[in-house]
Amino acid sequence: MNSAIMQEMRKAFGKEFSAEKEVLLAYNSDASQVRGTALAVVWPEGKEEVQKIVKFALANKIDVVARGAGTGLAGAAVPQNSIVVDLSRMNKIIEINEKEKYAVVEPGIVVAQLNLELRKCNLCLPVEPASRSVCSIAGMIATNASGLHAMRFGKMEKWVMEVQIVDGFGNLRKTNAEETCGTEGTLGIIVEAKLRLHEAVIEKSMDLFKFNSLEELLLKAEELRNSESALSIEAVNPAAAVIAGLENCYYLLAERADESGALKGMEMRDAKTLRLGIGPKLTTSGFSVIEDPQIPKEKIPEFIEFVNSHRLPFYAHIADGIIHVRLKPEQKEMLGAFYLKVRALNGTVSGEHGIGITKREFADAKIKDKIKRLKEKFDPEGIFNRGKII
Repeated sequence: MNSAIMQEMRKAFGKEFSAEKEVLLAYNSDASQVRGTALAVVWPEGKEEVQKIVKFALANKIDVVARGAGTGLAGAAVPQNSIVVDLSRMNKIIEINEKEKYAVVEPGIVVAQLNLELRKCNLCLPVEPASRSVCSIAGMIATNASGLHAMRFGKMEKWVMEVQIVDGFGNLRKTNAEETCGTEGTLGIIVEAKLRLHEAVIEKSMDLFKFNSLEELLLKAEELRNSESALSIEAVNPAAAVIAGLENCYYLLAERADESGALKGMEMRDAKTLRLGIGPKLTTSGFSVIEDPQIPKEKIPEFIEFVNSHRLPFYAHIADGIIHVRLKPEQKEMLGAFYLKVRALNGTVSGEHGIGITKREFADAKIKDKIKRLKEKFDPEGIFNRGKII
């Protein structure tokens, strides 16, 4: 971006703009650790400012990348010589309708903060990823996020009623979950979302099981899946358990909405802390690459045997078939064979993290065709999030 355009941006956006090297360094990547190049960062505080940014980018043929909280693991917020639009200052709750059970929010609000307010009304957005304390609503819509309770409440597409975006013409446009969820910022910038709500979900008890065989674990998981009280079913394989300092066996943890589980109170909190602590322990042990294929139920045993044969650790939302396989950076050459196996089992390359940059070469043609088709409608000049998914 030449100095004349930079000066024009500085004049147009003032304190809400920066091209300082130290600032750009923080925006050159997201949680994926893929490195890109940010040309400038803008922090809009309202819809009109987002429109102004997009129209400026359109006039100057500059790529635009929307950024929620930067927690994405597939590189969807990594700039490719782009203007980064940081939505964190657009973080207000516009409306909570208790009677009709919906909320209207700005894109930058963090889901944990939203649920803290909703809890006062005995309501919640039941989609809560492990990163709920930091991830934004816009990012969750963009990746069609799920979470620990996905077996009961599904993905974001089920809870998004309406989305307002700034499209590739710089216009405000209302759209829906089908056109927005999982499109990873390739069609426009989310500026407002209307979300369906649920009565507050409270985990009242938990069960923790240990098994020596995969067959035993899967039989118990199926039994729990059919239980009305189960909110989540999480599995851990022996490789992950050993690295986390646990016994060399399979673990299965089930959260319940009633008190039928064996663990309650502090014991329940300790078990949940144990599960959520496995990921960080794997990372510090060198297994920093996180994959998230989603495997059909009947193919899960074969896929797990494949993963175990390569001595890779995993933890899984086993009821949904989302298997978080962990690899070391030097094992990335395995990903080609890994995703060939996923496809052979009729699985999808991403259950919740998105395609972004890291899975683009492995993405199914159907999702690529969908994005290309929607691009023609929303972003014909192709200024949004180039190099992602397609």
